[in-house]
Amino acid sequence: MLAWLALLAVAQQLQEDPLDATRSAIAEGDLRRAVAQLQALPASAETENLWTNLYYRAGAPTLALEHLEAGLGHRPEHLELLHRGASVALWLGDAKLARLYVGRLAKAVEATELAATARPGWQAAVEDFEERAAALEEGLRTRGTALMRARVVALATMVLAFGVLVFVGRRSVP
Repeated sequence: MLAWLALLAVAQQLQEDPLDATRSAIAEGDLRRAVAQLQALPASAETENLWTNLYYRAGAPTLALEHLEAGLGHRPEHLELLHRGASVALWLGDAKLARLYVGRLAKAVEATELAATARPGWQAAVEDFEERAAALEEGLRTRGTALMRARVVALATMVLAFGVLVFVGRRSVP
């Protein structure tokens, strides 16, 4: 009986879709196993999506971005990849790239045939990303303005200090 159960478990593992097995490995945090499984799979939008998720989870946003671009080369309107692209762009603080991915995601959500229950979730994600991208842009503008002010104050302080040194130097000359 035990041998039969063991054989059944092995048969189920063999029948498991390699993409599902890789998804499980990523979800469990077993990144070594996920990498080994991904290396055995042919390049496609789905495998690039899994590479993207793996690198995103591993804290490597630039590698995630590289793989999601490759995946979008296979399927330009892949919702998960576009969603991850917006996330990565916001993570990197790149407002222009975030706007690009959010715009592409919005168009893809409108163009893709989705279940009635799924569409509101995707639309809410687009709206959230739009708000976050706008906040990032505003933050970058504010930071740029503050940096410019700091430079002006530093320059004015240096000019004032130089002026004081010149004035003191002239007064001490006999």
